[in-house]
Amino acid sequence: MTIILDNYPLPERGPVELEVKLSFEIKVTAEQAQRRVNRWLMEFVSIQMGSYAPTLVVDGGRIVWRVPAYISFPQVGHAGVVGAIDVDVRTGEVHNTPEVQAAIEKRAAEIAHRQPPFTLKEVPGEYLAQPSNDDVEGAPTSAVAKVTAYQARKKVNYWLMEHISTQMGAEQPALVETGPMIVWRVPVYISFPHVGKIGGVGVIEVDARTGEMIDPSGRKAEIEQYLEREVRPHLPPYQAVNRLPVDYLPERVASAPELAADDQE
Repeated sequence: MTIILDNYPLPERGPVELEVKLSFEIKVTAEQAQRRVNRWLMEFVSIQMGSYAPTLVVDGGRIVWRVPAYISFPQVGHAGVVGAIDVDVRTGEVHNTPEVQAAIEKRAAEIAHRQPPFTLKEVPGEYLAQPSNDDVEGAPTSAVAKVTAYQARKKVNYWLMEHISTQMGAEQPALVETGPMIVWRVPVYISFPHVGKIGGVGVIEVDARTGEMIDPSGRKAEIEQYLEREVRPHLPPYQAVNRLPVDYLPERVASAPELAADDQE
């Protein structure tokens, strides 16, 4: 584990003597911190955002998980880091102030303006609703979806992070009629820092009338089996962790040599 020492003023050159002695308890794990940040990003900023693995940061008396946030677009995948959110290792409090959110939204808008035009892709026929007698004028009101595509996708995103992996996300849903039911069929993807986004790892269905997920335990088993059989064995080795760009660190760190220490505990 890497620990970043923040807010420790240093001379630009010359001898440095630094002694750090800390005693603290980590009550919130890195994975829990990342999940809380992912939930906040999707709930209050954008469902196109997610987070990378956190780094433990010592900032004077504050000890936090610093979680880098990224934005992604359908046509390019992960497009860049938009900022970082701190999570207290003791209390789990997320440092999601209005200033932090505004900075993230500003950076996301800058990245969005640099993206190529979006070209709509054809949805495979297997994910489209098939014609039926209910598709004509005067169809019963029971055939009308009461849950929006956005709500279904958000529900699946939360479930994926809580039950399978924070590296997973949901694509745009398609409304499908299956017998007496109408469901949102939500394709699932997984992403890795060194290869990016891999789609088509599974599909989860959400009842379009009640919002309930259909057979989540069965879908979880299918997705996990597919990942172990078709995805993970073919991944290239992961060689190094990307460092957080200096632009997204506090100015006092950007102007001083980086200090890092390996956690021996």
